[in-house]
Amino acid sequence: ATATPLPRVAAGRYQRGAEIGRGGLGRVVEARDRVLDRTVAIKEQLGGGGASSARFVREALVTARLQHPSIVPVYDAARWADDAPFYAMKRVAGRPLSAAIDAARTPTERLALLPSVLAVADAMAYAHSQRIIHRDLKPANVLLGDFGETVVIDWGLAKDLAADDGDPDGAGAYRWVAASTETVAGAVLGTPAYMAPEQAAGVDVDERADVYALGAMLYHTLTGAVPHQGSSLDEVLGGVIDGSAVRPLVSRDGIPPDLAAIVGKAMARDPAARYRDARDLADDLRRYQTGQLVAAHDYTVGQRLRRWIRRHRAVTAVAAIAALVLLAFGAWTIPRILAETARADRERDQARALAARNQRLADETAAALRDEQVQRGRAEVQTQLAKAFIVNQLHQHLAVCRMAGEAAVARDAAEAIALDERQLAPVQQPEVVGGGGGAGGVGIEQAGDGGAGAGQQRRRDVLALDGQDQRLEVATVVPDRDRGEPLPRRGRRHGHGEGGLLEGAAVRRVAVLPAADQLVERADRRGQLRARHQRALRLHRGDRV
Repeated sequence: ATATPLPRVAAGRYQRGAEIGRGGLGRVVEARDRVLDRTVAIKEQLGGGGASSARFVREALVTARLQHPSIVPVYDAARWADDAPFYAMKRVAGRPLSAAIDAARTPTERLALLPSVLAVADAMAYAHSQRIIHRDLKPANVLLGDFGETVVIDWGLAKDLAADDGDPDGAGAYRWVAASTETVAGAVLGTPAYMAPEQAAGVDVDERADVYALGAMLYHTLTGAVPHQGSSLDEVLGGVIDGSAVRPLVSRDGIPPDLAAIVGKAMARDPAARYRDARDLADDLRRYQTGQLVAAHDYTVGQRLRRWIRRHRAVTAVAAIAALVLLAFGAWTIPRILAETARADRERDQARALAARNQRLADETAAALRDEQVQRGRAEVQTQLAKAFIVNQLHQHLAVCRMAGEAAVARDAAEAIALDERQLAPVQQPEVVGGGGGAGGVGIEQAGDGGAGAGQQRRRDVLALDGQDQRLEVATVVPDRDRGEPLPRRGRRHGHGEGGLLEGAAVRRVAVLPAADQLVERADRRGQLRARHQRALRLHRGDRV
């Protein structure tokens, strides 16, 4: 295809100065634009005519189309008076990336150049979006300005993939006529040390060739050495095509594994294994810079955790402080909680032991009381039986005395009867009765029911000792007035089993018997009564005799 003809420049517009740089296809000089009164850089073609001129004009037009902060802007394109083509562009004051790499001595200094490589990847991502590939990316074609700008220059080998004009350079084997880091003039052009294997093989290339060159540039930046080296250009070419000349980055100190993975993916020998274009590569580099996980690297769990912590330093710091506070609080409170728990357990055990001891003492006391009550009840029963027997004998003696006309003796007997009846109060007129179930008792007919009709049972006070419960009680038994028989029993049964003394009785009153000390006094009084009774009997026998 024929390049668009360039107009001749106006005479005297540009005042050319010193040469800035020279390559295989052209040179760059500093010039003064007298019309706009500014300093510019002018690139001129070396040699002339034919394909070289067409390629030069196409470079000027392609560069002028790319409007990006990291791509050098073109101000003018024209021909000198001798018809030699040139184009004027921005003069970037600074140094090439290759010089900055050579000046970096430590891995930290080389890693500081990573933002410049990312800027180049962003510029190429824009160019790829316009379907334009550079085909000659290398650190020497990247300028680092004095104010932090990064500019990609020398688009002489650029190709518009969307244009249907073919490649004016054609395809074929490379002829190496210069150093491996310089652009070679010949049938097919490029810089061998940064060239993709398919480009070195002379086949058609696409955006992935620039991706390979970006990976080679990143390799050079991280290691300080070009990826492909050799004693001859043929040796370099062979290393590029088979990939054997690339030294692995994993073994190099100071290179992060994820960056090494990015380089490995970008420089994959198979184009299909590389990033799709410069945008994907730039995105992975940006993820690395922001502490995110890069797509090219397979992370372990520990690496993922460390990367997450670096990305969320504030959250991690707050969480760490909170964890320390919790640990400190736990270290302060847990021993106290354990001590309180142990103290509560001890108090609970002591309370249980005290309750068990109290229960044992209560059981022992209850047993002792039962034994005492049994003994006291038995003594009281015997006392009551004896008294009842004495009163009964006195009644008989009184009847005999009255029949015999012994007034004095009858008076003594009546006094003794009255005394014993007072001792038996509140029960009166005792009679000895029997009880079932192994119990014995004294039945007392209670006064106050004198108005009852003949044949009607009267209320009785009953004294009973239960051999099973060892209880001694006095109960009031009330018969059924209508039926003439004891009422069905209500309430607690007082000490008798089936067929006992109180069986079927309605218990209305329960009295507690006198204490043992009172029984002693009563026993003394009983002895006196017994003596009187014996005297009355002797008198009675003497009269009868």
